[in-house]
Amino acid sequence: MTLVEPLYAEILRRNRGEHEFHQAVREVLETLDPVLERRPELVDARIVERLCEPERQIAFRVPWTDDSGDIHVNRGFRVEFSSVLGPYKGGLRFHPSVNLGIVKFLGFEQIFKNALTGMPIGGGKGGADFDPKGRSDAEIMRFCQSFMTELHRHIGEYTDVPAGDIGVGGREIGYLFGQYRRITNRHESGVLTGKGVTWGGSQARTEATGYGCVLFTAEMLRSRGESLDGQTLAVSGSGNVAIYAIEKAQQLGATVVTCSDSDGYVVDEKGIDLALLKEIKEVRRGRISEYAERRGARFVPGTAEAVRVFQEAGVAFAPGKAANAGGVATSALEMQQNASRDSWTFAYTEERLARIMRHIHDSCYATAERYGAPGNYVVGANIAGFELVADAMLAQGLI
Repeated sequence: MTLVEPLYAEILRRNRGEHEFHQAVREVLETLDPVLERRPELVDARIVERLCEPERQIAFRVPWTDDSGDIHVNRGFRVEFSSVLGPYKGGLRFHPSVNLGIVKFLGFEQIFKNALTGMPIGGGKGGADFDPKGRSDAEIMRFCQSFMTELHRHIGEYTDVPAGDIGVGGREIGYLFGQYRRITNRHESGVLTGKGVTWGGSQARTEATGYGCVLFTAEMLRSRGESLDGQTLAVSGSGNVAIYAIEKAQQLGATVVTCSDSDGYVVDEKGIDLALLKEIKEVRRGRISEYAERRGARFVPGTAEAVRVFQEAGVAFAPGKAANAGGVATSALEMQQNASRDSWTFAYTEERLARIMRHIHDSCYATAERYGAPGNYVVGANIAGFELVADAMLAQGLI
């Protein structure tokens, strides 16, 4: 029996029915045996058990009225998972699927993603089972104000710093920040990230996750003696992350031939027309099939292959906690700017982002080699993030 099997069984017992959380924990635990065998002090200190138990779980009701005056009640969550490296940091998700298990799954992943950035930020996540689709700006404002009326008790620039996620963009962050100021009577700009550039936000935050993903890919290729210049790429998605991944890939000389949405994907052998894609998805909120019609590209419904297939074929695969860390890294840079009352240029922020993504890649790559799994970025990311958090937990005592 491996060292992590009894730990996982106990986590299942203590968190019944939270299947998404179980999946996230299992994916990390499956890679930790080599660390626990090499470092018995982590087993003695029960680091894994402590790390899998959130420091704080907050659930609350969110009452609000729609434009017709009807009353609705939603459920809000904030799971403050680990503050050992810094204040809790992680997005808010507004979507009907949100429940405690999903928020814990996202928060657990956030611990390691944030640790990998090398920035002083802990891990947390939150949200509500509210669906912003089809709601007016006034309805969304009232919901956000009600949500923040409770959440404000638990957050702060040195305590917990939420950001956006699915269903929470610049509009929602604005309403949430306005209500926070209204209740607290202070302009604590570092309490939320993803703000507008004119009121404390960071240049390059919109582009950061997509850019960061491509920069990480460029580092993976560099480790093999290759570059993105002249490469043909397939990109999944057509939202914010995908659009700016395509933009950065094109800037680095690659030809991107695919993008997708929930209806299917397009194959454009000439290379994705980014201006057309932005018009359809960012301006008119259209479907990717329209791109295919206007561009004369192929449109095919399809599903993604399993990660295992890529790895068995020798394809370098980067887990989301590493490749997608550009967004939270730039949020941490926004916190730095807020703390210093400063404002950085786009070029400076992007250069800082590139350095962070290079650091994440090199840390994952070196850790995988150190633990006998060269080229396995999943192992490297999980162990590198885990060791950073575990060492800090050991240093700070039984808390």
